[in-house]
Amino acid sequence: MTLYEKLVRNFSKCVASIVWKDNVFMENKSYVTLHKGLIPNTVQQDLPRAFNLYDVINDKWITVPIQDIKRIHWESLQHSPEDIFNIDDNDEKVLSELKSFISIIKKMVDDEIVDELKEYADMTPDDLKMLLLLETGYRCTHETEVEVQDYVWQLCTLHITHNISSEKLLVRILDLEDKFNVTRQLNPKTINLIPESEIYGHLNEMTDIVDVSAAWNIWKEILQWHIDQNIKDLNTELIDTTDPEEVEEIETAIELVNGAIDDVDVNQFKSVGDIAHFWPALLYPPPHFVG
Repeated sequence: MTLYEKLVRNFSKCVASIVWKDNVFMENKSYVTLHKGLIPNTVQQDLPRAFNLYDVINDKWITVPIQDIKRIHWESLQHSPEDIFNIDDNDEKVLSELKSFISIIKKMVDDEIVDELKEYADMTPDDLKMLLLLETGYRCTHETEVEVQDYVWQLCTLHITHNISSEKLLVRILDLEDKFNVTRQLNPKTINLIPESEIYGHLNEMTDIVDVSAAWNIWKEILQWHIDQNIKDLNTELIDTTDPEEVEEIETAIELVNGAIDDVDVNQFKSVGDIAHFWPALLYPPPHFVG
């Protein structure tokens, strides 16, 4: 029996969480199964290099290429992967455990996602695209408004179920994935893998003006978005303020924030690492990926 066949058999016995990479999310997390008691009665085509799996949180089929799966956790049952392999398909006790596990995960998502989505309710489509860039490193270019909203919903679900590495996110935002393959491993045995703890050191070594300028163009776009958001909040505060002194303070703050990067020149940065550590005090707190 091949590894693929063994994994399909295990997916048919339980609910597994998989961490996998798709076009948008460098670390997507899905709870999936092939258990006959948990999936719709529909025929799914077997694929040679991918799994067709049922996503029990979003109630839909997803196709996951084998090479894009980073980790599999058999966490829905208190069994080892070897023991799961031998579970009886018709064991009602096991099916009941799996349904309870799904209910717990769904409730966790449902309870928290409402508050997550509230944070983005007033954002424009362009704001949501920038949010996705900041949170996933993915730059939306041709997506419809509905597709962007769907990505944001997926992002909220990930906030609840999975933590994304700040270092991996930084590398993706700066469009450096072709140069750095970041790993959580402290001592990777593969030569092209870079531990998360070393990524800032490698960015500090990138001193070529072409690399620095490219990084600054991306960083400046992110900074400008934060400036616009801060000014938007200050203007809202200004509308609700009548005290002359407070009005003057807010207007001064708007002027300062608006000019937060006016005097910044790309030549002041000696490396890409300098840029990754740069965040004006007026815009604090910075995003979590800022060094």
